[in-house]
Amino acid sequence: MKITLKELKSRSDPTIGLVELVSVEGRYYLARLHVDGAQKILTDKHGEPLLYTGVAAAEEALSAFPITQTDVLPPGGYEEMVGMNEDEKTEMRVPTHRGKG
Repeated sequence: MKITLKELKSRSDPTIGLVELVSVEGRYYLARLHVDGAQKILTDKHGEPLLYTGVAAAEEALSAFPITQTDVLPPGGYEEMVGMNEDEKTEMRVPTHRGKG
């Protein structure tokens, strides 16, 4: 599912439970938000994912919203190992923010 900044602003409860800043190809970050009981990718008005050049840029874009928790999901160093099954992959999660919401 997708959501824009404008749609986030129009919600009756502006609180974002969890922001996951997911590394894309080790160069950009996209924001996966946990709101209204669902995971939603932050997109532009055309439905394309918003990509940020760093964690700080993504956090700045969302600074107007109360956020309970923010985690960074950096690229895994072992994801391309030969013979590694999909279910053997582990996700690294680095908490960067814990708020009151």
